[in-house]
Amino acid sequence: MNGFDLLAVIGLGWSARRGYRRGLSEELFRLLRLGLALLAGTGLYHWVAGGLAAITPLSEGLSQSIGFAGSTVGVWLLLSRLRRLLRRTVEDRVAAGWAQTGGAILATAKSLLAIVGIVATAYVGSGLPFREAIAENSWIGHAISRVLPQP
Repeated sequence: MNGFDLLAVIGLGWSARRGYRRGLSEELFRLLRLGLALLAGTGLYHWVAGGLAAITPLSEGLSQSIGFAGSTVGVWLLLSRLRRLLRRTVEDRVAAGWAQTGGAILATAKSLLAIVGIVATAYVGSGLPFREAIAENSWIGHAISRVLPQP
């Protein structure tokens, strides 16, 4: 267990507390936005990384990391426009008692997805300075790396 593992565990606990305060409607949007952004980033990063490698002198590992992060951020920004619609829909259909508990659960899931995104970025980025500490020496990183597709 290293510093990344400790930060990940603290982050999960803090997210659950914050999600309880914010409620289900806010955290559902945040979870969907992050999840879809990571899925799209994973699917698009090969194309973006190939384009970066063709037009810049970046190493393959660095262009893959930039491609993954750039694709993820792009989809994140597009999904931010749907916030109000989703929030109103959930507030109208979910009982107030479930809103706080659901918010805590979804905030924890969202933080876990963010941790997977960090590990995935470190895993595909062979030239990144923090790669070894996160993807190889971290207990959480090692567990997540086992299920990630090979770069």
